[in-house]
Amino acid sequence: MSISIFVSYAFKDKRMWEALRNALAFSGVNKEIQLWDPRIDIVGGQDKQKQIDSHLENAQMFLLLLSPDFFMDAECVQQLRKALELQEQKHNSVYAIPILLRPCLWQRDGLEELEILPHNRVAISRKSDRDAILVDIAQEIHTIIGRIDKSESIDTNAPGTSNPTPSQSNPVPGEPSKQAQPAPDRASVPQNETADVAIVIALKEEFKDLFVDIGASYTPVPDPDANAFYYSFERSSAAANRPYRCVATFVGDMGEVPAALLAQNTLVRWKPATVVLIGLAGALSSNVKLGDVVVADQVDGYLQNAKVNPTADKQGYEFGLSGDVYKTSNRIWNAAQHFEYSMPILFRAWKHRTEEAQLDLFTKQQRYKLLGDDKINEQSQILKGHIASGPLVVAAEIFADWLKQRDRKYMAIEMESMGLMAAVYRQPILRDTLILRAISDDGKEDKSSLDSIGGGAIRRYAMRNAIQLLWSFLDAGILPQHP
Repeated sequence: MSISIFVSYAFKDKRMWEALRNALAFSGVNKEIQLWDPRIDIVGGQDKQKQIDSHLENAQMFLLLLSPDFFMDAECVQQLRKALELQEQKHNSVYAIPILLRPCLWQRDGLEELEILPHNRVAISRKSDRDAILVDIAQEIHTIIGRIDKSESIDTNAPGTSNPTPSQSNPVPGEPSKQAQPAPDRASVPQNETADVAIVIALKEEFKDLFVDIGASYTPVPDPDANAFYYSFERSSAAANRPYRCVATFVGDMGEVPAALLAQNTLVRWKPATVVLIGLAGALSSNVKLGDVVVADQVDGYLQNAKVNPTADKQGYEFGLSGDVYKTSNRIWNAAQHFEYSMPILFRAWKHRTEEAQLDLFTKQQRYKLLGDDKINEQSQILKGHIASGPLVVAAEIFADWLKQRDRKYMAIEMESMGLMAAVYRQPILRDTLILRAISDDGKEDKSSLDSIGGGAIRRYAMRNAIQLLWSFLDAGILPQHP
């Protein structure tokens, strides 16, 4: 199915529109849409106004490219008002998407009540990396096209179905913000359905950040036999042959045993091509800053099979470490290594989003302090290395230093990866794995003081970075899919 999109912009903004159109083409959107541009698509001999009116009435999406010249152009303003009128009349089947190209007084004509792009309402012309922000916007448009396509493919008269509502937890451009809720009366997901990607998260508070992105596009899938709940959804990809079929869940508790039990059930129930663990971790390397994301090539259960030995003076004890070491999927880890160079536009877009997250979550004073104390980078890094996984919450630098005697390549420490990897390796068919751990503390005594900044803003910042990196990997087609 092809989606009809009406584009409205001022002549002076033609070059910026062409840049956005190129970003749409890169994201794969052009395969699914018919763009209609009144400035170039009306040929000689046609009635201009009739052509515009006809395409306005039949459009399913409007791209409204805002600038001072847009509001000084009577035709643009007329098209804007008609687009908003049609969105009001055909709610959930027509989307009017305002995009702020250049700074202007856009809070008028009903736009002030809508979510616009970019989400932080800073004009694209003010951005230092326009390519990155244009890719972000193209992906937003791609997501909305998926919702339109899905809503039109559903038979609204069929039992157990209803028109899906757009995502509101990450506000949909062109719509007011609302609390995300699953659409009622959805058909249940068949028990034999598989997933391309299964996402496991430890804590509910961490899962909330992913839930913001999937919004109302999910289908809840209870699994009473395992006392588990899953959330099934699709994620579009510019590079893959089709959208990724995804399922996400959270453990609800920290530790390797709960993670192993849920991972075991997830592997059996969904048979994913790739299982992904996303979560927070403490730093074990001076090269790692808060908000950086570690892509693990190796997970070490450092206390597995450990032995307690007396000290030489017989006055205390010490651990004799043995450990279980698991390798993650080499092909995914290798693709992650090359992501910066093989997909430079997507990489820069992710870096840009990490900076946007800082501006969103931290006050200016908090951000300057964290930067000045060398706690964060202006844009987060993707780091590859080893992760220590065990049952201990580490908030003592002396323990971290002792642990690194075992493996100087440790980048981070956490509590769940060991359980998940053990479950994966015990399956008759070995699944691909991706471990993404975002740094939320430095493994030292000031953990509580970091948590107090912005009421947990550092944890939210780190988790957001990890989730956005996963979406970027899907956009790049790095993770395998079922045939």
